[in-house]
Amino acid sequence: MTLPEYIENHTTPADPVLNAVERWAHLHTAQPQMICGPVEGTLLTILTRSTDAKTAVEIGSFVGYSTICIARGLSSGGRLHAFEIHEEFEAPIRRHLEMAGVGERVVLHIGDAKQLLEKTMCGMDATPAEVDFAFIDAEKI
Repeated sequence: MTLPEYIENHTTPADPVLNAVERWAHLHTAQPQMICGPVEGTLLTILTRSTDAKTAVEIGSFVGYSTICIARGLSSGGRLHAFEIHEEFEAPIRRHLEMAGVGERVVLHIGDAKQLLEKTMCGMDATPAEVDFAFIDAEKI
């Protein structure tokens, strides 16, 4: 048995909402393999929760699978700033966040994170906001 098989066999399966998000990606996108999946999604939730993150940043939401996982791990009152460059994914991401019941925890930014990040995460005096957790899962160029 390979390590990935072992992990999959000994990890709680994804819930129906995440299964629905994954199915949507398979039916409506050319690259459904870009979803992080149940093992990595569980890890994102655990990492976010274990850091007691109040402010998180995700660069590259795709259809919202990892966004849901991170948002679920945020501490009470926490906020996730999620950046997605492709505007055609905005409606599905928002729908998936609402399905998961985490829409109020996520601020979705549509556009190039290289351009939006500083404006979004810096105060009036250009001091960067404190970020407790960051996940970069976008094209890295």
